Amino acid sequence: MKTRMFLLCIAAAFAVEETSAQENWWNRDWDKRVKITLNAGMTPGKEPLASARVAGKTEKINLESARLIDGNGKEVPCLMKQDSCGDYFVAWKPENLKMLEKRDYCLYFSDTAKNPVAPPEGFPDSFPGMNLIPNADFSLLDADGHPREWAMSKRGYGLKDKWTEENKGGMKVVTVDGRRALELAADAVVYVNVRAGRQYELSVERKYEAGSLGTTVWYRGKTIHEYLARELNISNYKMQLDAIAPGKWHKSVASTFLYQDNKSRQISYGNRKLLPHTQMAFIQFTVRNGKAWISGIRFEDITDRGSLKVKTGGIERLESKK
Repeated sequence: MKTRMFLLCIAAAFAVEETSAQENWWNRDWDKRVKITLNAGMTPGKEPLASARVAGKTEKINLESARLIDGNGKEVPCLMKQDSCGDYFVAWKPENLKMLEKRDYCLYFSDTAKNPVAPPEGFPDSFPGMNLIPNADFSLLDADGHPREWAMSKRGYGLKDKWTEENKGGMKVVTVDGRRALELAADAVVYVNVRAGRQYELSVERKYEAGSLGTTVWYRGKTIHEYLARELNISNYKMQLDAIAPGKWHKSVASTFLYQDNKSRQISYGNRKLLPHTQMAFIQFTVRNGKAWISGIRFEDITDRGSLKVKTGGIERLESKK
């Protein structure tokens, strides 16, 4: 009897909390929300950009409906976008953020536009945490079954080859060991956009059957042909993943890069934030003597990962509109 009464009390408490949450809804024309908590680290910076993943691609959201409300009920300028995998991210600029400060927000949205407003200025094309690799889950295929944005690269140097009868079998999307993967029988490449002064992390699960598999991120200026030798007098500007053993899956992660100073001929290792003039990169997969597979690939901006900790709750839905 006591146990039953205890459970009833708990259920009642949850019901009261849920009712209170519904009553405190910012605007009932928006029928979904996600609670967000921001914790600043020791060095939040003067003009930080906060970002949070709020929903997966299976959720239907109108990007223009996003409204971010702070703990005082004040609307904060924000921008919502989808990354290459279809996940929804919201970004905002927490002003006057102090060391170790905590702030609470609620992001409201719906599946239709609600009083669209002009997007705020000064936001980058991509947000921290977004997967910047186009078609990273290999879900978008051309008429011949090849993943869009990806290409063979027999000539190397980031050059994409056109599909021919000779190379059409060099890349295909498969299911191997229970996971969706890209199978490669020769060298391949994919392009990503980056920004100078930011730090990026590449993570990928890889497997190869024999020979070897190399994975390198080469940084460039506006195009793959701009090596930045003239602007910075450097070469060999790249991020390289560690070697792996054949025959089994291995997850590799890298977030620092190296480059060679052409004047001193010295190589600088362990660099974090990209050099001035850097605008794009290409990821080169070098396959030798056999097949290789890649899965779960991500390339994301991690510049503020240590100074801004953002946590999100699940999606809450308005029960009824009045």
